[in-house]
Amino acid sequence: MGLSDHACLSWTMTTARTNRLCDEEKRNFWAGNYDEINRKLEMINWDELFADETTEIMWIKFVSVLLNLTLQHIPLKSDKNNNRKDKWISNKTVKLMKKGEHSGRTTVLVRLH
Repeated sequence: MGLSDHACLSWTMTTARTNRLCDEEKRNFWAGNYDEINRKLEMINWDELFADETTEIMWIKFVSVLLNLTLQHIPLKSDKNNNRKDKWISNKTVKLMKKGEHSGRTTVLVRLH
């Protein structure tokens, strides 16, 4: 480092990217069949389903009913937009970046979560 009076830090960092399972199956809640979900919920005898159960068991049964109805009546999102290389960047940001390229200047946008 020589005779400098400045302290320097140096390190090597190895990173790895993992595939998130939640990206694989996302549901399109806008396209759900809520009339059918409501019809099936009305058909359930909740008193009988929850009879003589603890609060915890009733919650588990309730969530199970909702999950099953979701799986049946909320379709998966299509993969038509999942072929983008950079999924971390929003479509709006990509469009703004492309617009900046055409105007002769570079646009850099950062999306914070």
